[in-house]
Amino acid sequence: GIIFGKKLSSLGKLKKLAVQSQNVLLALSSIYPLDLFPDTITIDENKVNIIRKEFFGAENVHSILIEDITNVTVNTGVFTATLDIVDSTNIRFPVTYTIKRLNIKKALLARRLIQGLIACRRQGVDLASCDNKDVLECLEELGHARGENSK
Repeated sequence: GIIFGKKLSSLGKLKKLAVQSQNVLLALSSIYPLDLFPDTITIDENKVNIIRKEFFGAENVHSILIEDITNVTVNTGVFTATLDIVDSTNIRFPVTYTIKRLNIKKALLARRLIQGLIACRRQGVDLASCDNKDVLECLEELGHARGENSK
């Protein structure tokens, strides 16, 4: 009975994770004319995927779990923004992923969403039962930095 219950519980958790990972909250790409092979970022409730395009259709995909992200910054220029995401899977040797030539508003939104997801993870908030629109608004509010311009 107990082993069967644990298996059922694990299967339920696995299915829930799969559903959450299919629920993309935001997808953004670097601006095409400035970048011949645009990078793409997708954010879901569990992770951030960074897809780097290379010559002849080759791709490089990096997935970073929300709980492994220790810092997210946006540097804005006149026309575009750069998003830096620090992956601390290995605490001693964190890796910074830099995505350049992004739309400024979308890059700022991505930072707010990731910061909101980090805050939810730390507080143990389960987003599975929330409506997608409500989740986006709440995460954006949670991740809003003091002194940051409004949308």
